[in-house]
Amino acid sequence: MDFAVSWLVIIGPILIGVAGVIWYGSGPTPALWVGFAGTILLILAGTLQLQQAIWKSQASEPIQQPELGRAPALTAESPNLAPTSKRIGGSIVRATYVRLRIKNVGRATARHCSARLIKIERQNQKGSYTELPYTDTLDMAWSNKAEHESRISDIPAGSSDNLDIVFAIDGSDQLYLATIIFPNYPNLMRARGEYRFTMVVGAEEALPSTVQLRVHWGGGIEALSLPADPVSVQ
Repeated sequence: MDFAVSWLVIIGPILIGVAGVIWYGSGPTPALWVGFAGTILLILAGTLQLQQAIWKSQASEPIQQPELGRAPALTAESPNLAPTSKRIGGSIVRATYVRLRIKNVGRATARHCSARLIKIERQNQKGSYTELPYTDTLDMAWSNKAEHESRISDIPAGSSDNLDIVFAIDGSDQLYLATIIFPNYPNLMRARGEYRFTMVVGAEEALPSTVQLRVHWGGGIEALSLPADPVSVQ
């Protein structure tokens, strides 16, 4: 491009000079055309030089790359059994919750974290799991929050929060889902055995994680327990 600009700068003034000679020799009309051509070449040369200067300026500026690893990332850690109380009708009864700790292992705050229960299974006599007739996708509740705040949670980098998964109450032989909306599945988890819950946990700007949690139900609040290595994350 430098070569082309150099020639335009040379030829443009030459044509303007020739136009002056033509003016006195052949008349004003051809002189105007030749002078016009010379002027166009000079304008073109100036435009190319300006464009070239802009390109060089842009090339000299450092390219701002986004910082890697700044996004939030959620994982699940070991669950725990949390003894507490719960209001059932007009009475307050003893209850135990299974709570799953969700940790933000990324380097930015995980905003609007939520979890949805997508599948419930029970282990059969062969050791494999049979899916139960749970046909909803219900939101799980974050622990120890007011009802209107329990659907989502902001988790700072390196911090964690707990999800309520299931609970048992004193005097009942059923295991209950701790979803925000109480589902209508009578006797869904009355049978004793090991249950496996599959949830999708996500947040803004974070890839969703599929978490599976296994819980053992023995038919009463004292027989609620957690097996070895109860959590898997995909």
